[in-house]
Amino acid sequence: MKKRLKFSGSILILFAGAFQLHPILTTTSSLKENELKGYIASKNTRIIKEEESELAKTILQESKKLEIPAHLKIDGKPINKAAFLTALIQTESVFKRKAVSYKNAKGYMQLMPTTYKWIKNKSGKKHDENAIFLAKENIPSGVEYLNLLMNEFQDLRLVCLAYNAGPGAVKRGILIESYYRKIVTIYREIQNQENGKMEEKSLALNTEGNAYQATLFRLSR
Repeated sequence: MKKRLKFSGSILILFAGAFQLHPILTTTSSLKENELKGYIASKNTRIIKEEESELAKTILQESKKLEIPAHLKIDGKPINKAAFLTALIQTESVFKRKAVSYKNAKGYMQLMPTTYKWIKNKSGKKHDENAIFLAKENIPSGVEYLNLLMNEFQDLRLVCLAYNAGPGAVKRGILIESYYRKIVTIYREIQNQENGKMEEKSLALNTEGNAYQATLFRLSR
């Protein structure tokens, strides 16, 4: 006579609880490097793989240094720093390393050479005008400038507008609202893509968990 495997109700409940999975969708979750590389490549189709990889790594690394006050939110939720920095860079240069504006703003974050030099001098770092196009120089300097604006304005909209037109212009009431709207629109696109992938992953885990529970139930009968 074959022995049947028996599971107590408590064990089944334990397993069921272990596989009761739910999506974790928070705006503070971090973008993954491969996902960010794919997103960058979709917006700048001419970017080479090496540059794409370096840019994604630098964005993820430097976004952690953003000093965004806790009260600042987008759509009423805490700000995903990596998504915000990515959105701003896309707005500024569409991820083009050698982008130069008609006002001579340069690089990924479209820094004015005078602003770049000022930031370098302020932090006591060596200034190399030719390095402004490098991700490892341009993005950290842009983040440092953003932090200075965060401290001064304490308002995300005004920070973005000041980054675009200069703090003096904002104080004089020169506000290019379309610039901030574009950043927020891109930010939402990035967030929606990230959350969508997390939902797909969670659904797959839920399906796997349900199948495992069904197996345990059959074994207990």
